[in-house]
Amino acid sequence: MNNTRVFKFCLKAFIERVVIAINFPCKLQVAWKRGNQKLETKQSDLNVNVANFNEQLEMNSNLYFEDNRFKEKKCAFTVTLLSQKGNKVAGQVSMDISSYLNRKVETFREELRLEKCPDKHAKIHIRFQFICIEELDIDQLSRISFASNVDQEDQQNTISNTASQKIQVQQGNNNNQQLTLQNNYQYTEQDLDEIRTLLNQEMKKVQQKDNQISQLMQSLETKQEQLTDTKQQLEAAKQKLYETLDKLQNFEESVQGQDNLKKSSDNKIKELEIQNKQLQQKIIEFSEQLKIKQQQVVQSDQKLSNALGQMQVMKQRISQYEESELQEQNRKSIGNNKDMELMQKKINDLEKQIQREQKKQEQDYGLYQVQLKNLQAQLNEKEELINKLSKDKDLDNKDASQIQQLQKQIQQYQQKEEQFNKVLNQYKDQIQKANQNEKKIKQQQKEELENYSDQIIKLKCQLGDIFNTAYDIGGNKLVDRLQQAVGLS
Repeated sequence: MNNTRVFKFCLKAFIERVVIAINFPCKLQVAWKRGNQKLETKQSDLNVNVANFNEQLEMNSNLYFEDNRFKEKKCAFTVTLLSQKGNKVAGQVSMDISSYLNRKVETFREELRLEKCPDKHAKIHIRFQFICIEELDIDQLSRISFASNVDQEDQQNTISNTASQKIQVQQGNNNNQQLTLQNNYQYTEQDLDEIRTLLNQEMKKVQQKDNQISQLMQSLETKQEQLTDTKQQLEAAKQKLYETLDKLQNFEESVQGQDNLKKSSDNKIKELEIQNKQLQQKIIEFSEQLKIKQQQVVQSDQKLSNALGQMQVMKQRISQYEESELQEQNRKSIGNNKDMELMQKKINDLEKQIQREQKKQEQDYGLYQVQLKNLQAQLNEKEELINKLSKDKDLDNKDASQIQQLQKQIQQYQQKEEQFNKVLNQYKDQIQKANQNEKKIKQQQKEELENYSDQIIKLKCQLGDIFNTAYDIGGNKLVDRLQQAVGLS
C-alpha cells in the first residue's frame, strides 16, 4: 500500500441525446450509476427516433493510482423507456473511467452503442470531463471506510432484531383475535335463514354480473379485432414510412454526390483561373521583352545614324581630296578646265544624291540597303578615278600617302558596314523568333480558353441534369432550395 495513491475526481457527463428506433410515442430517461451513487436525467420525449436531453450530471469519485496506472473504475449508463404500458429498460452501456485517465484524456466526446437493446444501431451521445480535485490520505481514508462498514453492520443487526420482534407481536395479536371471534359468534336458525336468503340474492347478482362480463368479453373481442386491423394498418403505414426514409436517405446521398461534383468543378474553375493568371503574367513578361527589343531597335537606329555620320565625314574627306586634285590640275594645266567642271558637276551630283539618300533613309528604313549599294558603287567609281589619276599623273609622295589613307578608310568603312549588316540580320532573326513565340502563346491561350469554355458548358449541363432530377423528385421547391444552395437565381 506504500506505492498506492488516492485521488478525488469530479466526474461530469453531459448527456446530449439518445438515438433509438421506437415505433410508438414514449419518453426516455438516462440513469448514471457508479457504485452506490446514482443520478438520473429529466424525462425527454422521443421525436423521430431522437430524444434530446442536453443535461449535465456530476458526481465525485475516488480513484486509486498504483504502478503508474489508475486502477479499474467502471460506471454504467441505463436508458429507461417510459410509456402508458409501463417502464422498461431500453438499453445500457458500461465504461471504464481509468482507461481514459491512463491515456491522459480528461475531456472528450463519445458515441456509445447501447447493449441489450432491440435496436442494434441505438447510440447515446455524451461529453465527458474528469477534473482532479485533490489527493487524499490513504490511511485516513481506510479508517473512515472501516468505521462506515461497522456502522452499516450494526444498523443491519438492529433492523433485523426489530423486524423479528414486530413479527412475534403480530402473531400474538392474530391468535387473540381468533379466540375472541370464536367466543363471540354463535349463530341461531333464524340467523342462518336470513343468511341463506342473502346468499340467494347475492347469487342472482353474481349471475347478472356474469352476463355483463360475457357481454363485455364479446365487446372486447370485437375491439381486439379492430385493434388487429389498426395494427395491420399501422404496420403498413410503418412500412411506407421506412420506404420514404430510404428514399430520403438516397436523396441525401445524391445531394451529397452533387455537392462533391460542385466542389470538384469549383476546384477546376480555380485551377483554370490560376492558369489564366499565369498566362497573363507570361503576356506581361513578353510585353516587357518587346519593350527591351524596341530599345534595342532604338539603339540600332542610333548605330545607323552614327554610321551615316561617318559616311558624311568620308564624303567630306573625298570632296576635300577632289578639290585638292582639281587645284593641282589647275596649276599644271589650265586647258583641263572643262574636265574640272565635269568633275565638279559629278561631285555636286553625288552630294545631291547623298542628301536625297539621307532623306530617304529618314523617311523609309527599308530602302537602307539599296542606298548602301548605290554608295558602294559610287565609292568604287571614286576608287577607279583615284587609280586612274594615280596612273596618269606623277603625284608627290604626300598625295600617294593621302590616297592610301583614303583607301584604308574605305576598307574600314566596308568592314563596319559588314558588321552593321550582321547586327541587322541578328536583330531580324530575334524579331522573327519573338513573333513566332507570340503566335505560339496566342495559340495556347486560344486553346486553353476553348477548353475552359467547354468545361463550363459541361458543368452547366451537369447542373441542368441535377435540377431535372431534383424536379422529378421534389418539384419546384427542391429545385429552388438547390439553386439557393448553389447560388443561382
